Amino acid sequence: MLYETFDSVRELLKAIPQLKTVQWYNAQYDGIIYVSPVAFVEFPERIPLDQVAGSVSRADFALRIHIVSACTAAQDGSISDNVIQDHEAIASQVQDILQGKQIRMAGSTSTSLVPSGWQHYHKYKGWMVTFVDFKGMAILD
Repeated sequence: MLYETFDSVRELLKAIPQLKTVQWYNAQYDGIIYVSPVAFVEFPERIPLDQVAGSVSRADFALRIHIVSACTAAQDGSISDNVIQDHEAIASQVQDILQGKQIRMAGSTSTSLVPSGWQHYHKYKGWMVTFVDFKGMAILD
């Protein structure tokens, strides 16, 4: 059900030339990230399927895009402004490209994606990570 949604998002994000790849999120932080910058597409919450009528269901969903850039600190531990600005520019492009777009889910088209959050995540040394979150809804038949 979600691969079609992932692929729909990946196609839209291919318009960002700075992104080296767009991948399905599968805890890549626990292993090795080979290219940067990269976008990971995650479905962070359970998707309830509420029956509307007969075999028709409503699916409210959350979508999280992880923007991940390699980040090497200077000798004093600081990160240069241009590295931060380049990373933020990619995250902004992700938000701009996906905001208001309809994506595919299980053979249906979603409502327009609505931005729902933005978070800089500080957990991984050597990586700058920003989460760009969206909400959407699809009627599935």
